[in-house]
Amino acid sequence: MEFSNDVTPTLDRFLRLKEVAFTTGCSRSSIYLKIQQGLFPKPIKIGTRASRWRESEVIHWMDDLTSQDNPVPAKARVLACEKTSGGKASPKQ
Repeated sequence: MEFSNDVTPTLDRFLRLKEVAFTTGCSRSSIYLKIQQGLFPKPIKIGTRASRWRESEVIHWMDDLTSQDNPVPAKARVLACEKTSGGKASPKQ
């Protein structure tokens, strides 16, 4: 059996929610809100009570946010993981 030298295998791994939050800088609630809005990769169910994200999909999402070709304005990209109140008014201090 011969292997081609021009193909480099890409290693991918599954990330837990804490790792996704750490990697992206997003809170748990922001991650799930973005999933609900269709703006963040959905997790993969690996068990009855366990879900994971592909590291490559999370990295790709981050790359898309910083891409020059991204049609989303820079200010919106910076606020990609800002915690939102879900439409509710936040209390004044």
